[in-house]
Amino acid sequence: MRDWPQDGFLVLPGLASGVQYARPIGTRANEDNLPIQQLGPCDWQIDVRSVHQDVYATVIKLKLDGALETNLTPRFICQMANTFRAYDGVIEGDGLRYDNGKRGHDGVTGWAAPNAAVQWTFRSEEEVPVQCRVIVTLAAGADQAGGRYELSLDGQKLTCTAYDTGGDGCWGEFEMGQLTILSAGVHRLEVRGLLLVSDSLMNLRKVTLLPMERE
Repeated sequence: MRDWPQDGFLVLPGLASGVQYARPIGTRANEDNLPIQQLGPCDWQIDVRSVHQDVYATVIKLKLDGALETNLTPRFICQMANTFRAYDGVIEGDGLRYDNGKRGHDGVTGWAAPNAAVQWTFRSEEEVPVQCRVIVTLAAGADQAGGRYELSLDGQKLTCTAYDTGGDGCWGEFEMGQLTILSAGVHRLEVRGLLLVSDSLMNLRKVTLLPMERE
């Protein structure tokens, strides 16, 4: 993960194996084991509040109970921003493709078909609705500004506009509105083109669902 959990609890989504212990790398004694909790059939939580963070990378060692078993459907976590990168999505439509992955080119490009789309599937264990701010990171030039696309979550839809960010490789973040994860289960998030005003819609880098505090 890229960010240390602010509340001190590290969630490991998709790990269906049993866990015997978790401890910071380099420690050996049982008293260095970190408190762990199984959240569901394929998620674990580690209490890392006592861990000293390394300036470069903090590594936690796990000992599994048997062979590694995983559930690769990403889990939505309501205590943090949930990022859906275009490189991890499923693309649909002629011409749409993953860029070369170099710096500034880690999105999808070639959005020449109006109805091309990027889709993600994820799961949530939240039994109550979670309202999220929706932030889109895209790159577009002046000739692409005004193109339209639709962002949907389980049938909820936002109609959005592509804005001039300075062109290819110049990413901008734009808050597009709010969507709600209504219940626990598997969900589908999609960005689909609606209208092109030039030869391509935009380059898409990621969509972020940022949970809002419950009242």
